[in-house]
Amino acid sequence: MVCQGYKAPDTIDPKLLDPKFALEEVEEEKATSGDKISSLKRLLTEKKNRSGYDFEKGQTMNHSCDLMEFINAGDPYEFLKGFNIFTIGPEAQAAIDKVMKGKIDFKTICDDLKVCGRKEFSDLLRLRLLFNASISNENRIANEKKRADIEAAKPPKTEEELEAEVDKELEQTMQKFEKMKKRAAKKQREIEAKQEIRKKMSVIAASTINNDDEMTLDAKTWDKLKAIDIDEADKYIETSSEDEDSE
Repeated sequence: MVCQGYKAPDTIDPKLLDPKFALEEVEEEKATSGDKISSLKRLLTEKKNRSGYDFEKGQTMNHSCDLMEFINAGDPYEFLKGFNIFTIGPEAQAAIDKVMKGKIDFKTICDDLKVCGRKEFSDLLRLRLLFNASISNENRIANEKKRADIEAAKPPKTEEELEAEVDKELEQTMQKFEKMKKRAAKKQREIEAKQEIRKKMSVIAASTINNDDEMTLDAKTWDKLKAIDIDEADKYIETSSEDEDSE
């Protein structure tokens, strides 16, 4: 091979000899091409990899793990995608018996995940959901019992402490009542201000009609009257009436 016009560099950047740096773009493309699966529909409709085997796991057909790892996993779809077999150990069998005993043949499902469809995957996900919900409920009950035991072990409150609690609750109630009262007063002031502006606008309209004048209030004037408060409305109306008198 003859490379015309090629100029050999004096030095070669050591990074160019590093495979990680040289193949960085290829690795990034590979990472972005395998988007994370977050739903059963995405799992079932995902296209197969054209390159064939998953070289990260080795060129073997079967990848297995214990069913309990799938149940405790934070991302169950990665397990359904990456494994062919779920082995059912004693702990996994206890989990099945606890929430779905005798309802579904999980042994047949776990023997070959690659032939499973929507129903089988839904059963596995439902098993995981029910077991984790059961564990969460048991933990919640245990924590409530623990808190109740701690409260029961505390010595009874003295009269001073009880009076202090009552005073605190009373103070909070009064503060809440004052806030509600202020909100109601503010709302009432806004209603009265709007009514006052409407009255003064109707007076302007009536005086204009009595004088056989045309209604020449444009959109900008109406927006002004709607936006201003009572004091500014008085000034605006007085100014308008003075202009009319001068004419």
